[in-house]
Amino acid sequence: MTKNLLVLGAGIESIEGYLRIKKFNCKTIVVDKNSKAPGVKYADIFIRSSIHNYKDILKKLVKKKIKVDGVISFGDVSYVATKLSKYFKTNSIPLKSAKITSDKFLFKNEMKNYLNIPFFKKIHNLKQLEAIIFKKKYNFILKPVDNSGARGIIIVNKNSNLSWAYNYCKNYSKKKFLILEEYINGPQLSTEGVVYKGKYVHLCNFDRNYEMIKKYQPFIIENGGSTPSKIGEKLQKQIIKILSKVTKKLKLYNASIKGDLIIKKNKIFIIEIATRLSGGWLSSITIPNSTGVDIIEYIIKNSLKLEIKKNDLIPKYKKKVIQRYLFPKVGKIKSIRFKKKSLLKNKDILSFKLFVKKGHNVEKIDSHASRIGHVIVRNSNINRGVIFANKLLKNVEIEYY
Repeated sequence: MTKNLLVLGAGIESIEGYLRIKKFNCKTIVVDKNSKAPGVKYADIFIRSSIHNYKDILKKLVKKKIKVDGVISFGDVSYVATKLSKYFKTNSIPLKSAKITSDKFLFKNEMKNYLNIPFFKKIHNLKQLEAIIFKKKYNFILKPVDNSGARGIIIVNKNSNLSWAYNYCKNYSKKKFLILEEYINGPQLSTEGVVYKGKYVHLCNFDRNYEMIKKYQPFIIENGGSTPSKIGEKLQKQIIKILSKVTKKLKLYNASIKGDLIIKKNKIFIIEIATRLSGGWLSSITIPNSTGVDIIEYIIKNSLKLEIKKNDLIPKYKKKVIQRYLFPKVGKIKSIRFKKKSLLKNKDILSFKLFVKKGHNVEKIDSHASRIGHVIVRNSNINRGVIFANKLLKNVEIEYY
């Protein structure tokens, strides 16, 4: 019997996921607020709704009398996906764990006694923010607890316009409070792994590249990164130990788990742990090509209660993969062209995407959503890979009005 897979999110990053779903004998019920989103064309049934709106999604599914056999998400909506899974009695993680990992403050508060977490404080108003910052000499990160993609995240200190900063971040949050945390200066990592029958399996350490942080301050915008990480085996073992501990604390059985970590003086600080797939094509392109493990297929199989072989989750190799992004100027795009189209035929290009077209208006560059394209390449040498990735981006010529 054909199974029905409910998929939350149909944005540009979801395309790779939908191509994986096509391999399985199932119908896709696609949810997105945008009926023209890129992934909608893969839908057997389309539900127009925000992927953050549990009640509306459920109401429309029930009204259409749609049977759901599995739920996955291509977005930062672990809690909504888990609530829907619970309702339809499909495979899921504990609801409490989904809630904790969908709220940056809840996670830090829950795990502060078990992990190295930088100083953090819930911020309810501007006066409270000023009182804390004026007492300290170091930098802080001010951000919403309920957003992703670096939206509403900025660096602040006693020299900042705190009134502007507070109101800016509040605009990106549905909550009545923000979170302030100490800014730790050190190498930053994205990690990705899966939990199989209660045991954590580590797949990737991705060295995040913040070479443009001074250019775009106070906004914190990443310019890709690379894997395998430069951190070495000793720190990797510590990371695996930490994530295994998180797995047990969250009572995960089968799940995906991503982390944002910072290393300072060989001490590992946890910024965030989420029970969802990584964005930025890390889970869909980088990890399969660097390790031979298809994490998206694992998520699909687990959701539909299909057989999962443990050997399919064990990394088979460590190939070098590099990603870089294309950053725009502020203005309206008049034209986009490639100086040498032949460069795009190189077999070491794993992905080259432009996210915008002629007529797109760039108003400001303040989050990951501001980036207008990316390239992912493989190379036997990371430095050469970086040079090649940048060469491909410089091959894009954009004219503005």
